[in-house]
Amino acid sequence: MRILLFGADVVNKGAETMIRTVQSEMGKRMVEPPSFFIVLPKYFKATEDQIVSMGINVIERQIPRKMFRNFDIILPIFYLPNLKKEIYKTKQLFWGWRKLMKNFDAVIDIGGYRYGEVWHLHHIMKSLPVVLYAWFQKKPYIFFPQAWGPFTKGTKIFNLCQWMCRKATLLFARDKESQKYLTELLDLSLDRINLVPDIGFRFHPSTDYEDEIEEILINKLRTKNIIGIIPNMKVYERTEGKGKDNYYLNRLIKLSNYLIEEKGFSIILIPHNIDPKENAIDDRFLCDLIYENTAFPSKIHNIDTVVSADYLKTFISKCELIVTSRYHGAVASLELNKPTIIIGWSHKYIELLKEVGLSEYVLDVTFEFDDLINKVEKALNEKEEISKMLKQRVLVLQEKVDGLFDLVSSFLNA
Repeated sequence: MRILLFGADVVNKGAETMIRTVQSEMGKRMVEPPSFFIVLPKYFKATEDQIVSMGINVIERQIPRKMFRNFDIILPIFYLPNLKKEIYKTKQLFWGWRKLMKNFDAVIDIGGYRYGEVWHLHHIMKSLPVVLYAWFQKKPYIFFPQAWGPFTKGTKIFNLCQWMCRKATLLFARDKESQKYLTELLDLSLDRINLVPDIGFRFHPSTDYEDEIEEILINKLRTKNIIGIIPNMKVYERTEGKGKDNYYLNRLIKLSNYLIEEKGFSIILIPHNIDPKENAIDDRFLCDLIYENTAFPSKIHNIDTVVSADYLKTFISKCELIVTSRYHGAVASLELNKPTIIIGWSHKYIELLKEVGLSEYVLDVTFEFDDLINKVEKALNEKEEISKMLKQRVLVLQEKVDGLFDLVSSFLNA
């Protein structure tokens, strides 16, 4: 079976985590070994070698000759006439998908968080040709667990997302708030919307990096008393100031100094968005700023190269506590039963920690530094109790994820 993984890339390590998890879990369950494909946009071309090394096939969307391009927007305009103007404006998004979809037997959407009013309409419309041509060609389109919403009734985003969801074969929300948004979008009762945790709870990294990372801890940091900090460019962009004077970043710098000077920890700076293109601005930009502006750089290990999700999760496994603004950084930490503090910008962060009984450890992006320190102190003081609780709760979440893969595999096997 040839399965297209849509919304997937390896720049975002959460997306890479989902690719690896689908690949592993579906591979165990499918009668016919599946082949997975990613259609790679030009701006992600630098990641092709990494994707191929994972055993994923990269396929290009071939743009038709000029005289045939309008054929690819006839169906979208026919089915969504209220979006005619927007389809014309973004017609290049549709070129080639009508023919390309014939290569696949099914589509699994692992976008994570792509659908809601927080995104621009253009961003969401990238999914429309994939959903439309999968549905028109009678290929299953499955929205794997992800965050949804919010939606405002009557807007173009509302109408577009509603249409796409109604054409999907299966659809899952990964948190209760998203489930509620979907009930409003689709006018369904809660019991009609499948609720399944993030599939990252079933991601088990390779052990290939254990020796390398142990050497860093012993020879460079010379300690195993480690706290991990995972910054996020989206939070940086949502807060005031530039560089080290940015509201969010300044507090992460202060946190690093506090943990080193007052608590005796060393710090690992863990980027979760890593773009291999030259001069790309990603989470490593923030890690560099923290590293360069702390008073104790010798007590910090800054991951500043292109690495895999396996590598990062192995580092997370060595930490006593994680302070993160990346969703899948939190999922990795929680799956490893680590006390986890989130500085987040959307409902998905609150809902994640609610699920494991740690909702008090979420901070808004406008957080006060003292609030952050208080949560760090509390988490460290209660780390054994937190880890014990997480061990029990994560097992329940993993069982639900297993149920998802059983359901989807059975459906596709049939």
